[in-house]
Amino acid sequence: MNNEKKKASRKALALPITASIEQPRNLNLDSFRGLMALSVIISHVEYIRFFFNMPSHFVEPLFFHLGRIGVTGFFVLSGFLITNNLLKLKKEERPVAAAFKLFYLKRALRILPPYYLIILLSMFVLPYISCLHYQVPPGITDARAVLPEVAVFYYALLPQIAIAKFIVLPFAEPTWSIGVEEMFYLLVPLFVFFTGFRKRWIIVLSILLVLLKVYIWVYIPGAERLPFFSFLILSRFECIMVGCLMSCLVAGDHKIFRHINAVYCAVACLLLIICVITIHFDLYIYLHFAVFFGVIILYLYKHPVRFLNNKVMVFIGKISFSIYLVHEIAVVFLLNIETISPNNEFSSLTLYVLAIALSILLGWIFYKIVEEPFLKLKARLDQKHALQ
Repeated sequence: MNNEKKKASRKALALPITASIEQPRNLNLDSFRGLMALSVIISHVEYIRFFFNMPSHFVEPLFFHLGRIGVTGFFVLSGFLITNNLLKLKKEERPVAAAFKLFYLKRALRILPPYYLIILLSMFVLPYISCLHYQVPPGITDARAVLPEVAVFYYALLPQIAIAKFIVLPFAEPTWSIGVEEMFYLLVPLFVFFTGFRKRWIIVLSILLVLLKVYIWVYIPGAERLPFFSFLILSRFECIMVGCLMSCLVAGDHKIFRHINAVYCAVACLLLIICVITIHFDLYIYLHFAVFFGVIILYLYKHPVRFLNNKVMVFIGKISFSIYLVHEIAVVFLLNIETISPNNEFSSLTLYVLAIALSILLGWIFYKIVEEPFLKLKARLDQKHALQ
């Protein structure tokens, strides 16, 4: 168990979520976001309890990987939606410069204001609030102690580099996934507009990335302790590319997309559940989960599912990006209450419920104050573009 805890303290650095909302709302996909958000919160409850040296389930494979699997779902969905929008822009045959400008401006309005606000709060405000004391375990460096050295990574949208060096900025640790996505989105428009963006290229590149990770994992001793390998594992481009591939199938009305039905979706869900239940602690490849999510997303894209179209899940999905950015604040606050009030010790189930409820509340406030105003600007930009 001690060995597992040592591994976890080094590897417990990758759970949060982002998914781009770049097209008219699909209630199925909103609910999908909501489900992924809940999985991340539950996993992060155990993750932070582990950091606080409290009894936790984080060293159990299911809880250790639950958030990572949720992030994989968000990566696939994000790749799907972004590629879908890029392919639509390309079909409009507008000047490439204008298409690039529109794409990156929309990304900036969507991502940058909430991202930089949580970064600045984590650096200069939250550390001074007593009820948000954050305990970093041995083997992990608190970024606030070496801020002059690592701040540039956060300002440059590259927090995953700090994470790969086992440096954590409390409350902003989840932003690694934003860095991964933005690195990918700097490149994908070039492939869409200047190449054929063929499906076989996506498949080959994904396989090569996985083979590289497997080779390092198997043949380099102590690979899990190397910052380069950690960075490579965090940069799950192959999972995002699964979403890109699914978008290409939709855009081309491929026979695979046309034949996706409830049976395929059910099989993907069943295989996903089996892989989650039988998962091992040492897992660095999530491509199979990405494929399962890809099939599920294809089905949800074309078929309404009554079970998912409920107001609660749709609402959680709508504000999932804000929930992702603030949910650690909710968890740490609750754990500090538990620490200073021994007679009010929470059970795991109670803590999950409270963490989810408080995360949703904080996420809604953050969404209304920070995210929504810039989404309205983005919507106006879309309207102006549609009229041109």
